[in-house]
Amino acid sequence: MSRLANSRLVVQLPNRGASVAQPSVEEGRDLFAARRAIENAIIEILVSRNDAGLITHLRNLLDSEQRAYQQGDSKLALPLSVDFHRQLAKLAGNSVLEEYLNDIIRRTPLVILTHLGSESENACRNHEHEAIVDAIAAGDAKKAGQIMNQHLLHIENQISDKAEEPQPDLAALLLPE
Repeated sequence: MSRLANSRLVVQLPNRGASVAQPSVEEGRDLFAARRAIENAIIEILVSRNDAGLITHLRNLLDSEQRAYQQGDSKLALPLSVDFHRQLAKLAGNSVLEEYLNDIIRRTPLVILTHLGSESENACRNHEHEAIVDAIAAGDAKKAGQIMNQHLLHIENQISDKAEEPQPDLAALLLPE
């Protein structure tokens, strides 16, 4: 429980136990702002590498993600969508950026569940992932960054106070990366 509390996934209250964290609207927006900054830095690194193998790897990930969505397998598709962002960070080779992004990504589902619910429109949009990879492959960091910003802002701009209680699947949140 201490590890979960340190990751801000649960809140430990003296003499009351632990409960799932409920991030505020402001914290949610802060998380997405940090994600935009980190993911843009990651894109800059990836574009500077100009590595065809990296692009092939990313396209293979996108193919798997797209197949899962087409088959209606959201239990597979959603983790693949999240993994796309993790793989960008890993492939960039900057362990500090990767660590920060992974910390933020672990916390993002709580924001979404607390303030948006579980509707499918709150998930990553696969066509934007493809456009990001296309821009990276073309060596256009500016365009890739703009698409990434739009991609993340799509969710961030919907964040508002919502009366619903979060229903996170902590097991899914804590699966090894």
